[in-house]
Formats: sequence, structure tokens, C-alpha cells
Amino acid sequence: MKIKIKHAFAYVLLGSWAGVIIYGFTNVLWDFLVKPFIEIGIVKSLIFFTLFVGLATVMWLIISASEKLVKWLLKE
Repeated sequence: MKIKIKHAFAYVLLGSWAGVIIYGFTNVLWDFLVKPFIEIGIVKSLIFFTLFVGLATVMWLIISASEKLVKWLLKE
């Protein structure tokens, strides 16, 4: 029973952490990469590029954290 509680806690922690990372990176990318280019006028291609880079970064972080979590869960 204790192992199931640990696993449930780990999954909740991973989900909430991923949400915080996605929200934080979205704000940072918007404030520092997209807003200045909107003011300049180069918007369309840079928005797609920024979204791609942001998505790739977030996916890499989630996969990295998930891999560590799975290894930890398998060790139990």
C-alpha cells in the first residue's frame, strides 16, 4: 500500500511540475521573444519558430523528468 501511495504522489508531483514548467516557459517566451518582434513587426514566422522552440524545450524537460521518475519507480 505504501508503494502505491508513493507512486500516486510521484505522478501528481510530475503532472503539477510539468504544468508549472509549461506555464512559466510560455510566459518567458512571450515576454522576451514574441513581444519585441510584435513591436518591430516581424510576427508570423517568429511566432511559429518561438512556439516550436518552446514546445521542443518543454517536451525535452518532461521526457527527461519522466525518464528519471520511471527509473525511480522501477527501483521500488
